[in-house]
This record gives sequence, C-alpha cells and structure tokens, in this order.
Amino acid sequence: MASKEGAACCSVLLLLCVIILSTVLMGVSVKDVSFWNAAIKINSITKKIETGVVYMPGKYYVSPSEKFVDYSTKWQWITFATGGDSGIISAKTSNPSNIYLEVSIMYRIREENLHDIYKKWPTKSIQRDFILFAKDAIQKVPENYTNNDFFTNREQIAQVMSERVNTVFRNNYGELILFLITDVQLDSSFETSLENQQASKRDAETAIQQQVIDVLQGQISVIQSNYSSQVAQIQADTQLTVQVANQTAISLGASRVIEAQRVAYDQFKKQLGFAAADVLEYHYYRKLRTDNSTGPLQVFVSGSSGISIASN
Repeated sequence: MASKEGAACCSVLLLLCVIILSTVLMGVSVKDVSFWNAAIKINSITKKIETGVVYMPGKYYVSPSEKFVDYSTKWQWITFATGGDSGIISAKTSNPSNIYLEVSIMYRIREENLHDIYKKWPTKSIQRDFILFAKDAIQKVPENYTNNDFFTNREQIAQVMSERVNTVFRNNYGELILFLITDVQLDSSFETSLENQQASKRDAETAIQQQVIDVLQGQISVIQSNYSSQVAQIQADTQLTVQVANQTAISLGASRVIEAQRVAYDQFKKQLGFAAADVLEYHYYRKLRTDNSTGPLQVFVSGSSGISIASN
C-alpha cells in the first residue's frame, strides 16, 4: 500500500516537472543568425537594444519578445557609372573644365559598431547614405587638379580620393576596402584641343626625325665622296708609281746601252784602231776591214769580258 502511494507521488512530481518545463519552453524560441551576417538583439515591444553583445552566425535561444536585427558582413560594392548604384560623378577641374568620373568602391561595415549603426540607421538605409558620402568626398578633389593631371597623375589623384572616402566612411562606422577610377571623360572641346596638341607633337617629332635622316644622308654623302676621292688618289698614286718605275727602267736600259756603246768604242779602238768617229760613221759593227782581211767583223759579247771584235 505504501509503495503504491509512493509511486503515485512520483508520477505527480514528474507531471509537475513536465508542466513547468513546457511552460518555460513555451516562453523561449530558437532563432539563428545566418552565415555572412552579424546581429544585435532588440526587444520588439520596448524597442530596447541589448547592449555590449554582437551575435555572430549561429543558433540562439531568445524570448518571444526579442528578435535579431542582422547586418551583412560581406564587402559591399558602390559603383558610379551608367547603370550603376549611382550615375557618373560630374565635377570641375582647376582649369576650370567639366570632368566626368566613373568610380568603383568596395567597403564594409564594422560589426563591432552595429549598436551605433542601428541607432543612426534604424531603417537600414546605410548603403544609400554611404553612396552620398562617397560622391561628396570625390567631387571635391578634382578642383585641385588640372585636366592634364588626370592623365599624368591619375594614381596620385585616386589615392587622395580614396583617403577622403575612407575618412568619411570610418566616421560612419564603415571601412574602405578598394577604390578604383575606372574611366575619365573630359569636355569635347578639351579632348579636341588635346588631340590637336598630340597631332602637333607627332608632326614635330616627324620633322625632327626627318632632320636627323637628312643629316645622316649628308654624312653618308660626305663619306662616299671622301672614299671616291681616296680611291682616285690611290689610283693616281699607283699610276704615277708605275710611270716612275717605267721611266726608271727605261733610264736604266738607256744607261746600259750607253755603257755598252762606250765599251764597244773602246774595244774597236783598241783592237782595230778605229776612231770613235769612224765607228759612228759605219754604224758600229757594219764597217769592213781595210787591212789585210776583207771579211765582216764579228762582235762577241760575254758577261765576263764584255765586247770583243774579230774578223774572219
């Protein structure tokens, strides 16, 4: 009997525990923060924000009166271009002249500041305002630069713009990740003037190149002329050398003939008693002896003894 009463008592206690647990669970719901998001918790009745806590992706038990306000932690794009988040940015350069910029920006919100972001943008209009922040910061930069600077110093200009955009973003709980100037357009009048300047520059460069070519051609002509003169001089010197050699050879030959004549005269005079005049008169070797012999004279020439004359 006692055991039955104890069992009944336990059943009642278990039922009470189930009822209490069910009541507790009925007052609690499971909610999650999805991937690539961060959230803060707010009381949907009192609109009071839970301070000091930022919920990262996961599942959480919250009361039915509480909810999550989540924000994307992905990096966000802002494009200023035709068909972009906003139109092409129009500004004035220091010339002054109109300039049109296409810009791409990537930024993120800092999740550690979600409570401040919610207070400032309770309707989540942060993207709209960040577009305005960026546009205003960019439009003020071109007035410090000329049109030409956007062609020669574009990297420096982009750096200045990105620093100003990042400053205003950080002041509003964001952070700049990437800044790009994707296109620059100027007034048609300036572009025409620039094209004319480029054409004039090309013409001047062409004229200079032609001058260089003319100078080189002149130098080549001088070199060719000098070469022809040197060849002609060499030929003339060669001909003169040949003439001198021929004259020298002729002179040496004449000297040898004269020497032979002299030796012959001496031989005639010594051997036959002719005088030099007689030899000349009878053409050296054609005179006949008038002494005992009437045969023709024979002239003998040798390398060692010279000329000798004898009659047959």
